[in-house]
Amino acid sequence: METNSGKCRGDRMLFQKLAGAAIVAGAVVCTSAPTYAAEGITYGGPRGGTDINGAYLPQASGFYGIALLFVAAPDRYYGNNGGPSGLDFRGKAAVPGLGLLYVYPFKLAGGTLGSSVLETYSASRLCVNGTCRTTYEWGDLYSDILMWSRHIGTRESPNGLPYGLTVKAAFSMQFPTGKYETTAPTPSFGNNVYRIIPNVALTYLTGPNAIGDGVEFSAQVFYATTTKNTATDYNSGDTVDIDVGISERTGRWQYGLAGNYAFQLQGDKQYGVELPGGNKIGIVTLGPVVAYQIPSWKSEIKAKLQLPVYTRNTAHQVAGMISIVKAF
Repeated sequence: METNSGKCRGDRMLFQKLAGAAIVAGAVVCTSAPTYAAEGITYGGPRGGTDINGAYLPQASGFYGIALLFVAAPDRYYGNNGGPSGLDFRGKAAVPGLGLLYVYPFKLAGGTLGSSVLETYSASRLCVNGTCRTTYEWGDLYSDILMWSRHIGTRESPNGLPYGLTVKAAFSMQFPTGKYETTAPTPSFGNNVYRIIPNVALTYLTGPNAIGDGVEFSAQVFYATTTKNTATDYNSGDTVDIDVGISERTGRWQYGLAGNYAFQLQGDKQYGVELPGGNKIGIVTLGPVVAYQIPSWKSEIKAKLQLPVYTRNTAHQVAGMISIVKAF
């Protein structure tokens, strides 16, 4: 016979990764006990992920402002079998963010150097098994501490585009600056962990074609290691996130498809013991992406939609993002 404490522990295994789809931190809800625990991971890079132009950095040195709005609507929680679980998790979240990119005025080994920071704020209405809560809180700070990008393809082109291959390597981190709650009926936005995220990107732009200026293939791979959550003695396993984009460039426009595949290598542990089944996250998304350059503003606007294709041990959701990058 399953006791109340046993059921609570089982529910905890479901709730660890409500944030795996990049909304909020995972949460644990157990109505048979007066206390809750909250753990969770996000995966990959900055809020909303990466897609087209993944390996590029601006060639002009100086500061660039970043503004974004990420929205998501989870409608259920998927379990270890990749299908709906017994957990009812739904709601809406709007996550605005502001960031800054700095491109250094010198080169290293022929490549451009840059650093960035991004802070987000969440306004959400989330419900877990019928218990709902509205929250407004800061998220964890994300930083590309150092990025290096080099174009190794064709050196010159008639329209100034970087035809051929461009590569990028970066060392990134996420810092636990956001609000974190160990006793809450729905997820908090902070994770209470540091995340170390080395990553590499490749972008290849073909020559002009019948449609426009060329087809771009872009891929970025993030490897994320998460420190122990000291409030709950919980360890999330390492994750690999592969973000891809295939697009056509036509004048100021760029449009195509973007997606990602994220998976976890080791199972989660609490108190040094791996959870049954590992509670490993798995996500595949795909959707359209479009960008438009505005030279008179020294900026680019981008929008994309993320549709769930496969979900395991996290929230099943539709998400979208709009962002603008502007040179100062």
